Amino acid sequence: MKPYNILIVDNDVNDQNTVIEILEKSNSNYNLLRSLSARQGLVIAERILPDLIITDWYMPEISGIEFIKNLKSKETTKNILVIMCTGVMTSSENLQLAFEVGAVDFVKKPIDKVELVARVRSMLQLADNIRENKELIESKDKLFSIIAHDLRSPFSALKGLTEVLQQKYSTFSKEKLENWLKIINQSVDKTYNLLENLLQWSRTQLNKVIFSPIPLYLHGIILETVEIYENIAFRKNIEIKISVEKDIYILADESMLRVVFRNLISNALKFTHKGGEIEISAIINLEVVEISIKDNGIGISHSNLTNLFKIGEIFSTFGTEGENGSGLGLILCYEFLKKHSSELKVSSEQNKGSKFCFSLPLVKKI
Repeated sequence: MKPYNILIVDNDVNDQNTVIEILEKSNSNYNLLRSLSARQGLVIAERILPDLIITDWYMPEISGIEFIKNLKSKETTKNILVIMCTGVMTSSENLQLAFEVGAVDFVKKPIDKVELVARVRSMLQLADNIRENKELIESKDKLFSIIAHDLRSPFSALKGLTEVLQQKYSTFSKEKLENWLKIINQSVDKTYNLLENLLQWSRTQLNKVIFSPIPLYLHGIILETVEIYENIAFRKNIEIKISVEKDIYILADESMLRVVFRNLISNALKFTHKGGEIEISAIINLEVVEISIKDNGIGISHSNLTNLFKIGEIFSTFGTEGENGSGLGLILCYEFLKKHSSELKVSSEQNKGSKFCFSLPLVKKI
């Protein structure tokens, strides 16, 4: 676990030593930094961006109040949590002033060990929550930005195609019209899949997805999913092999499992070249069924592989024929499989292909 950086700003060496000694004994995961002046503390704060600052009120040149004002006036340091530490300015009016300028808590001198430890732990927990919420918001902003981009492209294509068809319908041959309608249909399919993933993901974020596992016929669900993408597989001349015994039943949520297979098979088709191959297999291993979707496509770079299931690191990628994707489908698969107490694992090598694996409980024959 990454250590917490805590900056103690106090011109009194004895008080500073007391705070450091108490915190060192309470938690070995604290990286404690010293500053004997507010001016130096501002420099350290901007350079290190500590998780928490404990500052004295009375200090030469710059007081604790002015120190906090300076912190809060800068974009880089305004979100750092600050505890005011004072033995003189303890009236309710003074404490209110400290809160008004940006302090989030206070500790009175002489310092009580139990109080200091409790307040520091509480503030660090608050700092973690603030950081997590900030990262979540930034991740979702990035996600919606990518989705907006990926939605704009097919809608722009649809708009252009339908306008031309409307204006010059009578001049086109039957073959030309069929070709254009096929392009429109493919564009609609891609857009629909993206919207379906977005809807499913938003429901998971609102905790409105109910996990209801039941015994399911594995071969049947895989076959039905493959049939959805028969046209794409035919157009790209990609062979889809199903190596799954026909008497295997697994315990899973049906709607979630269908979403997982749709996304994994769709991705495999997207990133496999014409004439390629996809294999869907299942192996019984004691109490579970190990399922894999393997392709011999373009693969995934190492840098993208490490961030594949992180919503804050999703990236828009293009398939072998320019097919676009937001990466949301894989994140959805990852989250749905977590609800099954399963982990979506991936191995990949650029220009050689990718393999996605997960396991589900086996339903034994009665």
